[in-house]
Amino acid sequence: MPALRRQLNFRVEPKAIFGDRCGHLTGHPDKIFIGMVHSDESVLIEPAEPATVADQLACAMEFELTSLMSHYRAFKFAFPEMRNEFLEKVHNLLRDGLRQALTAKEIYTLYHPYPVSFQDLFQLMLKFLESSPPVERALTVPNNRPRFISTSEPARSTAPTN
Repeated sequence: MPALRRQLNFRVEPKAIFGDRCGHLTGHPDKIFIGMVHSDESVLIEPAEPATVADQLACAMEFELTSLMSHYRAFKFAFPEMRNEFLEKVHNLLRDGLRQALTAKEIYTLYHPYPVSFQDLFQLMLKFLESSPPVERALTVPNNRPRFISTSEPARSTAPTN
């Protein structure tokens, strides 16, 4: 691995940063936000169907396996009688596992511009996190889908201009 690429990936254990304050780290997420960049300057949160999100995440995870699967296909070309049953069905395993894990969760798609104001994200997400169920506090738009919309000032670049 090239030296620069190794520098981009580092791992720090939480205890190194937080000391004994972090304790045993476990979580049971009940509300999940899937972030997506969009061309609008607004931040928008919409309820999402767990099965749809599971399928999207399975595709994203499958994309991460592109290099491995490319090598596997080359292997299968060289040795057509050989198969790896796990790799043959990995997409279905990912999709089914994610569908099962997300079935009983409140899932939202969070659309935001790039770059985004983390303060805007926090304020909007907080409305969902504090409500139970969060849809009760949502705004209704013409298509009758509950949504929260927050518009922010366009992001200002700190890069020097010529």
